[in-house]
Amino acid sequence: MSYYGNPINSTPKMDAILQNSLSFPNFYVHKSGTAASVFASVSGLPDAEDVRTASRNPLIQDQRIIFDQFDGYEKLYFLGGSANWAKY
Repeated sequence: MSYYGNPINSTPKMDAILQNSLSFPNFYVHKSGTAASVFASVSGLPDAEDVRTASRNPLIQDQRIIFDQFDGYEKLYFLGGSANWAKY
């Protein structure tokens, strides 16, 4: 992203959004896994699960997050990777 110094202007629309938004460059997630990072950035909640990831815990799936405030939109969550990742 050019916003963070990429000179080729590969994401002009995202750069424009960032220029008119709050940015948190020191965002920190206390776990190294991608799922924990995505969960924390989307929900604003830390992934405090010891063994698995919070996104796999059915007891915490109904959290009030900012995306819930957008009425009239279908909200889907996709995380790419292996289909059998964390199968057990």
